[in-house]
Amino acid sequence: MSTKNVFIFCLGKELLEGSVLDRNGNFMAKAVDKLAFRVQSIQTLDEVEDEMVRSFQAALAQKPSYIMTTGGMGPGHDDITRQAVAKAAGLPLVRDERAVEMLGRSYKRLVAKGIAKNAELHDGRLTMADVPQGSICYENPIGTAPAVRLRVEDTTFFLLPR
Repeated sequence: MSTKNVFIFCLGKELLEGSVLDRNGNFMAKAVDKLAFRVQSIQTLDEVEDEMVRSFQAALAQKPSYIMTTGGMGPGHDDITRQAVAKAAGLPLVRDERAVEMLGRSYKRLVAKGIAKNAELHDGRLTMADVPQGSICYENPIGTAPAVRLRVEDTTFFLLPR
């Protein structure tokens, strides 16, 4: 299999129900194509852990250069992208202290804009800082959940909030 292949996963029941139009898969595919990488697959998945893990493992087995996800990164009970990727990679979830700091800044920014009522990092919000061991987190300048990069053998995951 070519080492320049990319799998894109768009996550969320709302996409499958048609209540939200997915624009992220299209945006990412165009960007990947401009870099002369081949998008091997774009899949839309419900946030069902077993289904996500199987899909991520099937993609990993093909040894692509990248696996990109969008969605499922928030504080909700069904936002399980980080957990599913960790399970697919055989890694534990760990709390990333840099991600905690990023979340703190994000919520303070959202409070200042009147979008959020408080900046408290309660347990629900802190789940966004739990990432597969070995991940590198990137600050989200628009929303809250940090983006995550994870290397699994020869494949790099990019977990992106929607």
